[in-house]
Amino acid sequence: MADDGLTFVIPAHNEEAAIASVLDSIRRVVQGDGLEAEIIVIDDSSTDGTAAAAAAHGARVITVPMNVGYGAALRRGIEAAAHSRIVIVDGDASARW
Repeated sequence: MADDGLTFVIPAHNEEAAIASVLDSIRRVVQGDGLEAEIIVIDDSSTDGTAAAAAAHGARVITVPMNVGYGAALRRGIEAAAHSRIVIVDGDASARW
């Protein structure tokens, strides 16, 4: 059976102020297109409320207890993905959906 789902992987470090907007934007796109999707936020040892904000907006959160950097955080998210099609999104809302 074909895997029609998408996994959105979002590495984030101290993005509490932006993460809700990013997640809301992704959800609008996913729901509008009727896609099956999971959203994973990799909290790269944030010192703010990034993980809590992401969880409150329905994301699966993987917390990295020591700052590993963008690439390593991204790899952890990809390894945890349930779907073979992966979309990488920055946690700072730099992309306009």
